[in-house]
Amino acid sequence: MPTRLEAVRSHTLPKDEVRDLFDCVLGVWNANLTLREGEIFCVRGLSASGKSPLVLHIKRLIDPTAEEIHVAGRRADTMPEPALEQPRSVTIGMVVRYMALWPHRTLTGNLGFGLDVLRALSSMELDGWEDHQPDQLPGGMQQRVGLVRALAADPDILLMDDPFSAFDPLIRRQLQDQAGIVTQAAQDGRLHHP
Repeated sequence: MPTRLEAVRSHTLPKDEVRDLFDCVLGVWNANLTLREGEIFCVRGLSASGKSPLVLHIKRLIDPTAEEIHVAGRRADTMPEPALEQPRSVTIGMVVRYMALWPHRTLTGNLGFGLDVLRALSSMELDGWEDHQPDQLPGGMQQRVGLVRALAADPDILLMDDPFSAFDPLIRRQLQDQAGIVTQAAQDGRLHHP
């Protein structure tokens, strides 16, 4: 009987059979991305198709079973944990669907120290909420805090995993514009937002 990796590589077993035979999930298979500086890249797919694991691999929050991950010219999949601190905290920012806000900190505390918090709060229309705990904020506001936290660090790479899912279409468009995420095509009306 082949190992999980051998079975997948040989293409002899489909994803559901790998799951049934080996009690594991094939999260990302055969992904090869090359992104240039300043490029906005979107991965779209069905639910449970591997979009989130792909993003988590890039930030090296999930270790790959095989193959290589290169980020900003450095091989990330072989970096020891201490060496990952700089890429995880400075080079690569991340916004996720569920923000994992610290429940013991206020909104200002969640955004971090040394940042221009008031400017950031204002840009996401969070003025007046600075001293509230996360559980006092609606889901959409919690997502805004996560977005502000990622943008305020001014990372070289910004990964986003469904960051606007809690917003209605009007608010989503407004926040995308404010976050600088809308491309020139969208501003020219050639790209329509969902």
